[in-house]
Amino acid sequence: MDMTQIAKLPTQDLRRLHARIARELARRDASERAGLLRQFKKLAAQKGLSLDQVMPELRKSAADAKKGGRGRGRQLKGMAPKKKAAFIYFHPTQPNKGWSGHGRRPQWVLDWQNAGKDIELLKQKPATN
Repeated sequence: MDMTQIAKLPTQDLRRLHARIARELARRDASERAGLLRQFKKLAAQKGLSLDQVMPELRKSAADAKKGGRGRGRQLKGMAPKKKAAFIYFHPTQPNKGWSGHGRRPQWVLDWQNAGKDIELLKQKPATN
């Protein structure tokens, strides 16, 4: 089927074709991955090793995938961990406590605002004695 034939297809037929192509690509990808895995295991066995011994990170990433390892992208080797945002607002009496201004407000900020005080006053770090 060439591009002129595809361009003439009704939308519903294009959607069906798209779904068939996606299924076929997924099947081929899985087949190619399985074939590569067999080759890797065979190469490792020729050297008297298991695949786990050659590539131990595979076991860990496979376990994460089974758990639904969502949110672990930055924990992969070579990637920096996500940095915590710097404080913008500081606790009025405890300078080691602060809030970045993102996410849920800490209770001490809510208490400050409920007392009728301006949050902008918390932007300056309190002096330590």
